[in-house]
Amino acid sequence: LLEQLGIGFAQYKILQSLNDQVLVTQQSVAKTLGQTEASISRQIKLLLKMKLVDVQIDKHNRRCHLLNLTQEGERILEAALLAVNKFNEKSINLNEKQTDQLHELLSLIG
Repeated sequence: LLEQLGIGFAQYKILQSLNDQVLVTQQSVAKTLGQTEASISRQIKLLLKMKLVDVQIDKHNRRCHLLNLTQEGERILEAALLAVNKFNEKSINLNEKQTDQLHELLSLIG
C-alpha cells in the first residue's frame, strides 16, 4: 500500500473504518480498531495532510473531532481495497467461491 498509494496499513484501516459512515469520532475509530486515541490522532494528522479525511469540531462538544472521508480518501480507499484483495488472491490459493467468501469476510472487518 505504501509503495502503490502512499498510505500505510494503519491509515488504510482508519479509512476503511470511516467508509460508509459520516462524521465518526476519533474515539469510536480508536475503539473499533482497538487502538489508543493518541495513535489514531497521529494517523489522522497524516491523513489530513494528504487530504484524505476532513475533521469537523462537534458543535455540542468542542473537544470532540468528527471525521469524514474526502472524495480523494474514497478514491484511495477503493484503490487500496483492490490492492489488498489482489495481494490476498496471490498469496492464498483459493477457488472463486472461496475468494468471494474471503472478500465478504474482509469487508466485515473494521
